[in-house]
This record gives sequence, structure tokens and C-alpha cells, in this order.
Amino acid sequence: MTKKPAKPRMPWPVLLLITGIITPVELSPVIGTLHLLPHRCAILVFILPALIKLISSKGMRLRSFDIFFILYNCWILFVFPLHLEFSAALQTGGSLAVESLGGYLIARVYIRDYDTFMATLRGLFLSVMFVGLLALPETLTGFHFVHLWLRGLGGVDAVANDEVRWGLHRSYATFNHPILYGAYCASILSMVWFTTEPGAKRFAKAAGLVTATFFGLSSAPLNTLAVQSLLGGLHRATKRVPNRMKIVGGLFFLLYMYLTLFTSQSPLAAIVTRISIDPETAYYRTLIWGFGMDNVWAHPWIGLGLDDWVRPHWMPSTSVDAYWLIVTMQMGIPAIVLLVTAIWLLIASVHARGPGQRPRQEQKASVGWTLSFVALALAGFTVHYWDAMHTYLFFLLGMGGWLADPVKAKKKVNVAAKAVLPPAVELWPEPTFASRYVASLDPMAAR
Repeated sequence: MTKKPAKPRMPWPVLLLITGIITPVELSPVIGTLHLLPHRCAILVFILPALIKLISSKGMRLRSFDIFFILYNCWILFVFPLHLEFSAALQTGGSLAVESLGGYLIARVYIRDYDTFMATLRGLFLSVMFVGLLALPETLTGFHFVHLWLRGLGGVDAVANDEVRWGLHRSYATFNHPILYGAYCASILSMVWFTTEPGAKRFAKAAGLVTATFFGLSSAPLNTLAVQSLLGGLHRATKRVPNRMKIVGGLFFLLYMYLTLFTSQSPLAAIVTRISIDPETAYYRTLIWGFGMDNVWAHPWIGLGLDDWVRPHWMPSTSVDAYWLIVTMQMGIPAIVLLVTAIWLLIASVHARGPGQRPRQEQKASVGWTLSFVALALAGFTVHYWDAMHTYLFFLLGMGGWLADPVKAKKKVNVAAKAVLPPAVELWPEPTFASRYVASLDPMAAR
């Protein structure tokens, strides 16, 4: 009786990073003013080996999108010393650069084929189910037991306020805010749907993700699910339609023009206030964008750094609930240009090969990955991703690296030809110290 082949496992760096992302912030030690958050600890261990592997490995190429991601993080390290004294700039800029570049590199380097992609996706799904189980009693009782029980164990405490919507309590689970919890749960719906065979299992997984997301009772994550469902439906309905992207783009343009001409609100305000659980909060976020962009145009090149932003006195909160806006406000227009260029090049490279140019399962994975990221990116217009979710956003980007830069199949060596080669010819060069060090950290190296 033949044994079934074992399912591929997640590489250790990926497993440790995902574990760090869902670990409560209370379990992070503090050294001086430096917060060693669990996900940052995992990144600090593997970021250098990952960077060496990206540059020197024969199975990967340093692509244009990699270069722009690196340039974006170099800009982070460059711009904060212009606003802060060196130690504060190193801590702030260094933390952001470590989270973004580290999250991207670990996924980019250690997820190199369909098998490891699927193993990672299974791990992400199980992690969502885990935090969802923790969120269920919170939603029903309002007792945020994870943060309350762990308070005081580390140097950082997450403030868990009890908010009620629809008669239920918003859950935090292990995250710092219900909206971050919900965004994490909602982010993988498309990847799971497109990579799971049609049937009861697919619907059961989707139902689990929707239920877990619901416990956060946040508009943006629920809209993330809706966007993925809408885009997935459009993909299926227009699969055989030529120039479908141009048609869809035209329809969105017509919608934008309609809202501009025939509503009293801006298009953003008209959409956001109608798809939010709390319309007042949604409208306040449109005000953040309006006054936030005034700050961007006032400081276009290097941004504000950590300085307070200018706004009316009746907007007391300093928070900016928009990831893409706060990147531009704090670090200037060059930062957002570098980041958006990197993302655009990555997505374009993922879809450079059509359905007939790659295996069907990889094509499905590329569609699922794209829709998952696009939905999370759209939510970033009304959500600020910080700490673990900031890392996760870039980790999700890195998960598409193998689709954009696939591993080329090795050519088979003719055994007879190999036998007549002179003894002095080295078929495989001696590995360098750096390659042996990286391979020791990479469980896929022996495969």
C-alpha cells in the first residue's frame, strides 16, 4: 500500500512571522524605548538572510518591483532624520522599514512555489479560525479576556474599550483594535476561494472567514469581504469578454462622474457614508482626507514626519484613519510614488503570463492573491494599518513574488555526456559561507 505524499509545510521563517503577527502585544518585552513586538523579533532574525538570498540565489532574480520596495524603505530611513533627532528617527524610521521590508522579504524569498504558497495559505486560514474562536466570547460578553489577562506581562498594554454595535460587542481577539482584527480575517477570502475546489469545503471555509470577520463589527473589513465577492463575481462573469478591464474601468468612471454631478457630496463621501455601519464616523473620515491632503500639498517633498497635522479645532483627534494618506503626510509624495510603483510593477508581473502560459492552479492563485490584496488596499483608504497589520500588508504583497518571478525548471543533465567530462570540471561549485548560512535557515533548501 503506497503512502500518500505528505503535505508541504510552511517554511520556518513564514511560520514564525505569522505567529508573531497574531501574538498579543502584551507579550512583547521593552528594552529602553524599543518595543520588541513579536513580529519584529521574527523579522530581525530572518531579514538579513532573506535579503542575501534574494540577491545571491540562483533560483530568484532581483526584479524591478523588488528594487522599488527597497527604495521605498531607503526613503523611510532618509526622511525621518530630517524631522527628528537621530535616535528618535532611527527608532521610528527603523521600525517602519523593518516591518515593511522584512514582511515583504520573508514572504518573497521563502514562498517560492505553489506548494509553499498553499501551505502558507492553510496556515493563515487556521490562524484566522484561531483568533475567531477567541473573538466569539468577546462578541457575546464584552469581556476582552486576552488583553485583560495578559495586561502587565510585557512592557506594552493594548487598551481594549467596550464598543457595542447591533447589540453585540466589538472583538479585539489578539489584535490592538477590532478593525485590525477584522481586516486580518477578511484578507484571505479570495485566495481561499479561488484555490479551493468547488464544493461544500469551499463554502465552509468562506463561511468561517465571514463569521470570524463579523465579530469585529467594523465596516471596512466587512466591505473588504464585499469587494472580494464583487470582484470575484465580475471576474467569472466577464471571463470570456474581450477588453474586460477597460469596460470595468469605464463603468467605474461613469459611476464617479454620476456621483460628482448628481449628488451634493464628494464621490468619496457619497460612497463611504452609504456602505458604513456608522455614517457619522464615515463622514468624519472623508473630512480627514480633505484636510489631510491640504497638509500633503503644504509639505509635498518630505512630509510632516511625526508633527501634528493642521486641521480645524473641532477635529480634536490626531489619528489619521487612512493608511495611504498617512504614508504621504508623514513621508511626502516621493514615498507614496515609490510604494505604488512597486505594487503596480508586482501586480503587472504577476499577470504578465496569461491563463495558457502557466498551470491552471497557479492561474487561480494569481487571481485570488490579486483580489485579496486589492480589497485590503482599498480598505486602506479608511483604515490605518499599524504594527502587526503593517507587516502583514507587506507580507501579503510578498506572497505574490513567486507568481511574478517563478522558479524555472532545471534542465535534465544527460548522464552519458556527464560521464565523459574531464575530472577537473566542477559541475556544482563549492557553496560559499553566505549560501550555507542562508540554506541552514531555509527548510526548502534541501528540497
